[in-house]
Amino acid sequence: MASALSLPRGELKSTGLISVGHGFSHLYMLVLPPLFPLIREDLAVSWTDLGLLFAVLSVATGVAQLPAGILVDRIGARPVLFAGLVLQAAPFSLVALFPSYWGLMAVVFIAGIGISVFHPADYAVLAAQVGGERQGRAFGIHIFAGYAGWVVAPPLMLALASVLDWAAAVSVAGLIGLLFAAIAALHREALDDSAIRAAPADGKGTVSRSLRAQLQFLLSPPVLLFLVFFTALATGTSGIHAFAVVALVELYDASLAAANAQLTGYFAAAAVGVLIGGVIADRVKDHEGLAALCFVASAACLVVIALKLLPIEWVTIPMLGSAVTLGLMSPSRDLLVRRICPPGTIGTVFGFVTTGFSVGAAVGPPIFGLVADAGRPDLIFWLSGAFTLLCIVSIYAAKAIAR
Repeated sequence: MASALSLPRGELKSTGLISVGHGFSHLYMLVLPPLFPLIREDLAVSWTDLGLLFAVLSVATGVAQLPAGILVDRIGARPVLFAGLVLQAAPFSLVALFPSYWGLMAVVFIAGIGISVFHPADYAVLAAQVGGERQGRAFGIHIFAGYAGWVVAPPLMLALASVLDWAAAVSVAGLIGLLFAAIAALHREALDDSAIRAAPADGKGTVSRSLRAQLQFLLSPPVLLFLVFFTALATGTSGIHAFAVVALVELYDASLAAANAQLTGYFAAAAVGVLIGGVIADRVKDHEGLAALCFVASAACLVVIALKLLPIEWVTIPMLGSAVTLGLMSPSRDLLVRRICPPGTIGTVFGFVTTGFSVGAAVGPPIFGLVADAGRPDLIFWLSGAFTLLCIVSIYAAKAIAR
């Protein structure tokens, strides 16, 4: 596996820097939630107030992502990426100086704007720095680092808070990110995307660099279908992320600890899946077929859970199966988006279609919450599987139209 994931030294350097930055962006999404009980007691705010902080960060990220993508294609990924590295970390580093609720509101808003740059900037750099026959594994490493950021955040913040107060713990996390930004600046040559922004001399397959032309391209059917794809994918997975524990407790009478262990295993399996999926993506040509197979397998695993075909002790198998197959699909997913991007548009296109992640994360939990309130925990798995299958329709429709 290690040899299969290997990249030439220069490509490994670029992929490593990009991936660590991506990991930090995911870490900063979860810097505050593990400390919510401490923050609530210290600042005398409600759970709703704290939930609003998370919502503001998500909205800022979603709204700023398309402008970030346009900037990537206009001025290059490198300056946008460095701006993101600083903006996501610097506000958190100042929390110890301004430990108030409204101070935190300003922090998460600014950090959300910083986090918005990573999808468009990262994919532009990877596409420019990594050979086409190895981009699948580079994308896999990049996605894996994002999962790693989520996994690391809770234990890191709890460890820091055990020796510092919560505000100082958050500031230390911010300072670590600024340190990485400084390290990345020393190796900025590995983050250049100028090769991919240069249009071919004959101009074939390009889109005019005028803002109006690029925005019109975003409204083309293939691009819109990938926006639907990412929205459906995020909506379906958000149901598992937010309500799998509730569903397993109610469906299987599982303990809270056992249900949470299942969800932890789900995230770990998905992370492993993306690494394997990156290698596979570089070796297959039919990425739509691979993605469709993975989606069907993932949905089938969710159906097994919904029908209670296995005792709780064995539910780990379909839970891990659903996660691994979604992970296997992820690098191919990104290569499919890469395929529809004419020269000079990769930042804009990735910035646009991946706003579907924010949309799905916003609309999914309320939908699944209504299902849970209705006393039908099995429908959480049915619905998640249905949204997963909708992704197949989207990618094949995009392929048919793009011909």
